[in-house]
Amino acid sequence: MRFLCHAHLNELSALGQSEKMDLWFNWMAEAGNHSDRQNWPQVVSYAGCAFDLASTSLREPRPGMVVEMVLAAICLAEVLQKLAHPELADAVIELALQRLNDDAPREFAATLRDQAKRLRFFSDYMSWPALAGSSAHQRKANVIH
Repeated sequence: MRFLCHAHLNELSALGQSEKMDLWFNWMAEAGNHSDRQNWPQVVSYAGCAFDLASTSLREPRPGMVVEMVLAAICLAEVLQKLAHPELADAVIELALQRLNDDAPREFAATLRDQAKRLRFFSDYMSWPALAGSSAHQRKANVIH
């Protein structure tokens, strides 16, 4: 599963770390704007690009953007669930787990494997009412039932 074509991935991998971070923040901000409007397909597009971009940094000699890759993966998985594509949500999480290198702290893999941890991790870094609100609503519904 790719969100950016190979030509753009190659072009983006040549950017410096700070340029990649700026682009990642811009794409996630756009994803957040679309999330506020519940325009889920656009959230997938922007978060998917951010996910691929952050993943390119994991292949560098001094990997960076691990947190950013995990955040984008969580966003994608949550939105794909909203769009009734649980198999794609699972595929994104598996891909993120594969892309984590051996140097990444184990807590990232543990977070990706557990939905409750994913939602907490995401809300610790991002303040997106549309995603946070739906997660909180799901937790309340689970308590009531």
